[in-house]
Amino acid sequence: MKITVIRKGKIDHPTYHGWPTVTRTKDNKLIAVCSGNRQKHICPYGRVWMYVSDDNGKTWNGPKALSS
Repeated sequence: MKITVIRKGKIDHPTYHGWPTVTRTKDNKLIAVCSGNRQKHICPYGRVWMYVSDDNGKTWNGPKALSS
């Protein structure tokens, strides 16, 4: 498996987001999911968030909550 880092960055959100995973779809979109909306690292109130990029990670749409 070959892994290429496109660019490094951070999610600009006032709550803790962690454990990100990114994949590229067949139609060349990047999809990132993470555990977010936490008060700190260990927090039972987190949700799974999804972000989508159509321009190779320059801009992102979202977040969209995938869990409640």
